[in-house]
Amino acid sequence: MKKLLLFLILVVVSNNAVAEWILISENDQLILYSNPVTIIKSGNMVRMIRLTNFKTAQRINGKSYLSTKRQDEYDCLKQRYRIIYVNAYTENMGEGKVVIRVINKPDDWKLISSGSQGEAVWSFACEE
Repeated sequence: MKKLLLFLILVVVSNNAVAEWILISENDQLILYSNPVTIIKSGNMVRMIRLTNFKTAQRINGKSYLSTKRQDEYDCLKQRYRIIYVNAYTENMGEGKVVIRVINKPDDWKLISSGSQGEAVWSFACEE
């Protein structure tokens, strides 16, 4: 019984160690993270969840939020992306209440600008 308990504790601890957000990019307004565990590849296409922490509260439709988690789909060959869904949270690091939830059919494809934060996220997704 003790071995089983120890095994379960190790599984939980090792899963938490893997499930960490990695800093991708930062500027004066926000910090972008991703978690490699969220990366799903299929050929040249990649889906990945990115976390954005805002340095000051953002507002939309009268609701305030400090972070968003969104899933994007990346085309690694054509250097473009589209948004799959977005959740906005009252606290940083995707904590607190969900104040905005946008689940839509995949958005239209957008090209990634060279030297942008979007390029840093695309590179992370496509090089993992």
